[in-house]
Amino acid sequence: MIWLIATAQLLLGENCGDECHEAYQDDDYAEESQVQLLQRSVQVLPKQTAPELTSDAIASAPQHAPGRHALNMSLDAGPSDVRTLYHMTTGAAGASILKSEFRSGHDGWCGGGIYFAVSPYDCWHKATAKSQSSDVFMIEAVVDLGKSKPMPYYCTSNPVCTMYTVAYCGIDKESRADAMQKEGYDSMTFNPGDGQEFVIFQGSRVRSMKRIPWPPPPPAYTPYYPYAYYR
Repeated sequence: MIWLIATAQLLLGENCGDECHEAYQDDDYAEESQVQLLQRSVQVLPKQTAPELTSDAIASAPQHAPGRHALNMSLDAGPSDVRTLYHMTTGAAGASILKSEFRSGHDGWCGGGIYFAVSPYDCWHKATAKSQSSDVFMIEAVVDLGKSKPMPYYCTSNPVCTMYTVAYCGIDKESRADAMQKEGYDSMTFNPGDGQEFVIFQGSRVRSMKRIPWPPPPPAYTPYYPYAYYR
């Protein structure tokens, strides 16, 4: 009886041998195919030169544009923190940005840089009355912040400055890009008291951008509930 069981096990093992061997071969082939796919090189698109801004650029400005980051992926070597942020400017400046890229400003809470807020409404209430009364160009941008350094409410400006006294005490007029780079940071973030802001120093960190309507269009339908509904 024992001899019959051993013989049956041996026969089953021999029958499975070819099938198992073929299965192992299939697994080896699949693994080799995956390795070949992973070894394929990624082509990087060359940089493009943006056209110059003309007098009719505002009317003919594109409503969506890829950022330089989409054309030059060298920034991917470092840490990545990709967020959708917002920037408000004038019509002429907005048209120029969409035709080329963001450029660093000369002053601000954190010195010269490119400032973004977390929503269009934050951009609006952070702006001065003069900016709100002029032609508004609201940009939604996908930004790679890289490694961001948290800063105090006054960032690199005078510590006595607040959002109410900044017009009198003065703000930082120097670029902090080199100092942040030496510390290993790609951007800064701070909250002066009216909402979080993010500051980058390179326009190439913007992956894509587009103009969005401002003020936002009213809702297509507003439901009406009679007074009796709430009684």
